[in-house]
Amino acid sequence: MLLSLVGISTAAFAQSLQIPTICKTTTLRVNCLGGEQGDVCYPFDFETGGLGACGQKNYSNRAVFSVCFCPDTAVNFRQGVKIGIRMTILVDKNDGLGPKDGQNGAYWAAGNAASDPYYVLFGRYADLTVACTDSAGLVDSFGPGHFYKKGLVQPSSAIGTSAGTECDVASNNEATVYITERTAGYEITQTDEVQALVHWRVDIPPMRIEPTRLHNAECIYVLVEFLKQGITGICFDCPPVCYALIKVACVCCEDIDNTSSCFFPYFTSTKAADPSQSLYYWNGIAIQNTSAIKGTATLAASEADGVGKGTYTTPEIPAGGMFWSALEALDFGSGIGSGPVFITVTTTFPGMDGFAMMANSESGESMGYLCRKPGK
Repeated sequence: MLLSLVGISTAAFAQSLQIPTICKTTTLRVNCLGGEQGDVCYPFDFETGGLGACGQKNYSNRAVFSVCFCPDTAVNFRQGVKIGIRMTILVDKNDGLGPKDGQNGAYWAAGNAASDPYYVLFGRYADLTVACTDSAGLVDSFGPGHFYKKGLVQPSSAIGTSAGTECDVASNNEATVYITERTAGYEITQTDEVQALVHWRVDIPPMRIEPTRLHNAECIYVLVEFLKQGITGICFDCPPVCYALIKVACVCCEDIDNTSSCFFPYFTSTKAADPSQSLYYWNGIAIQNTSAIKGTATLAASEADGVGKGTYTTPEIPAGGMFWSALEALDFGSGIGSGPVFITVTTTFPGMDGFAMMANSESGESMGYLCRKPGK
């Protein structure tokens, strides 16, 4: 039968755990309302965040396992040995019992029945820093594998996103275990030994939550086990030769900074071009939402004298969408005059870009510039 944990706090089990390298220290936060887009429950991803996450700024992460820290490496990690992988989702419900496996509200969301079997990708590196920063895609895998519910021999059926505001997960989709097929695995090569490719970056499959069960700062972990494949006998499992526990995410977004800002240092005016009033330029602004969540942008305009001020809030800008307008079409209120202004844009979504444009209404001369982000 599959690994069946009742908790991971026993001393004997803890002594078997290896310490993986988590390339970034920021913990991913998962939207406890389900997904960010309408009524669809999107998965989240340890490496990239994904649409099911809270939209943290510039989030990215990787899990790297230095196999030389595993026990008996001369026997278990040498040329010709096949290594498989088992990954088990555990949830810490803040009840003092620590992370537990089983159907606790967090499940694999890596594919569906059409994509079974599923291949977990990984990369091999001689240098740990390169493993954390390399931009090349992963091409190696541990071979075909399947998703399971706790304690079941038969694979769980379709895994994937589900529609509906409650984001309920059907019982047969509550997969919490992934395991490589017993006859599959990655076979360690002579190149691995000669080049000392001992740092393995493993791709953690996407997951999803049931918000009705996880909505109070619970944290999600994945127990990663490397398996020695090709062992004969009547036992279902190939024996694990190394363990590691990864904190993948915690739920709810309330204390995450989901804002962004950008500074536009110069516009000739917020008013329409009118040469009779010595207003020769047309001014425009474009704001792009580069994040995975929708939101609004507030434009705070200040005149050069620091006295005249006004604000304008845009309509909702969809994820990946853009707002653009001539400044004369925006109502900044009565507190701002017709002189030159600078504008600070603050959004309710975590990523933005912006562009300013202005053109002489008589000569046609024009110019534009990108806004300046904090710290740039």
